[in-house]
Amino acid sequence: MKNFIQKIFDFTAQWEKNIVSISKANFREDLKGLNVCDVLFFCHDADRPLSLKGKAFSPLVDVVRKDFESRGLNCLSIAHPWSSLIGEAAHGEPIGMNKTYFFYLIHKKLLRLLGMSQKDVNNPYSLILEKTKAKLIITIGSPILLASVARERNIFHVELLHGIGYSFLPWGWDRLPPSCLPQGVLSLDEVSTASFGQLEDKGITVHTIPHPFLKNFVGRNKELFATAFDMSFCTSADFKKQIVITFNWSRTHKDILRNAFTGSKPGPFLLLLSELVAEEKNIFWHFRLHPVQLRNPNFKYLRDFMDEFVSTNTNACWRESSQLPLPSLANFCDAHISLESMSCYDVAMLGIPSLMLSPRIQNGSIYQKKFIDLELEGFVTKGEMEKHFIRNWVCKTKKMKPRLSNLEDNSSWEEAVSWMLCESEICTIPNSQSNVT
Repeated sequence: MKNFIQKIFDFTAQWEKNIVSISKANFREDLKGLNVCDVLFFCHDADRPLSLKGKAFSPLVDVVRKDFESRGLNCLSIAHPWSSLIGEAAHGEPIGMNKTYFFYLIHKKLLRLLGMSQKDVNNPYSLILEKTKAKLIITIGSPILLASVARERNIFHVELLHGIGYSFLPWGWDRLPPSCLPQGVLSLDEVSTASFGQLEDKGITVHTIPHPFLKNFVGRNKELFATAFDMSFCTSADFKKQIVITFNWSRTHKDILRNAFTGSKPGPFLLLLSELVAEEKNIFWHFRLHPVQLRNPNFKYLRDFMDEFVSTNTNACWRESSQLPLPSLANFCDAHISLESMSCYDVAMLGIPSLMLSPRIQNGSIYQKKFIDLELEGFVTKGEMEKHFIRNWVCKTKKMKPRLSNLEDNSSWEEAVSWMLCESEICTIPNSQSNVT
C-alpha cells in the first residue's frame, strides 16, 4: 500500500512539471480530418517565430513545404505537443495533436501506476502515419516515438536542423540506438555537418543545404523577398551606431530577468545592457526576444518589463526588432550582442560581428568550443559581463566583409531533394519555382 501511495505522489509530482505547458496548449484539433499526403512536416510553436500576412510563419518548415508543393507534392503540417499555433493561426494550417497525445500519456501513466503492461497503448504518431499514408517525414525536433514508428513502417524520416553552428552532437543522439533516430539529417552549415556526421556509423545520412529562408536575402531573390515582410521599420540617422541584442530563452531566469514573488529583478546580462542604454544615448539598441519569450504566456513578465524599459529609453526598442526577420534588422545594424545565441551565424553572413558574453562559452568553460569557427574568422568575440569591456567593444567594432556561405548553392538543395524523394520512393518531381511570397 505504501508503495502504491508513493507512486501516486511521484505521478503527481511529474505532472506538475508539465502542467503549465499543457494548460497553455491549444486542444482544438482535428486528427480525424487527416488527409492522405506525400510529406508530413512536424515542428513546434518555437519554430514559427515570424509573422507573415497576419499568421505565424516558420522560416524553415513553411519555406521547405512551399518548395515541395511547387513540385506537385501533397503536404500536411503537424504541430508538436504542446503547441498553441494551430489551424488558421499559422501558415500551412498545422494540425494539433495535443488532445490525442495528452490521453496517450495519461493512459501510459495509469498503466504504469497500476503495474500493468503498456505495450498495447496506441502510439499517437502511428495513428497519424496510418491515416496520412505519408512517404516522407520532415521534423524540427525528432520525438523518439515518431522516429521509432517511422522505422517500423519503413517511412523515410529526416530531421531539419533548427539552427547553425552545432559544434557538438546535441540531444544525447550519440547515445541513442538507430531505432530512436531519424534516418537522415538536413544540416545548414559545415560545422553542424561535421558534428552530425558522427551518426553515419549508425546508418544516418547527413546532407548540407543552404538555409531555406536566409538564402532569400542574397542574390537574385533579395529584392523580391523584401516585399514579403514589412521592412519599413527604421530609426533616426542621428544615432552613431545601432546594436542588435538577441536573448536566449533558456538563460532567461538566470542572466536576463529573474521573476519572483517580490517582483522582477534584472539578471547580470540585462542589468549591464540597461545601464549602457541609459548612458549611451547616441547609440540605438534593438532588443530581440527569442520566439518562446515572445509568445509564451510564462514570459509575459519579461515583455511587460521590456515595455516599461523602452518607454523610458527612447534609444531602445524591442517589439519591432523582435518581429522582423533577423537579417532585415541586421542589415542596418553595426554589431550584435548576445549570451550565446546561434544568431551570430545569421548576422555574420551580412558582415555583422558578435560579442558573446555567456560564462559557459568562455575559454576553459564547458562549451568553450562553441562558435570557435566564427571566433577564428573574427566574427565572434567572447568576453566577460563587464560594462567597460562591452562599451569599449561596441565603440571600436566595425562591420566586416560578409562571411562566405553556401546560401547561393542551389545545387546542394536539389541534390538533397532528389535524395529524399528517392529514399521515400516518391516519383521524380521537377525543380521548384517557389518563393516565400
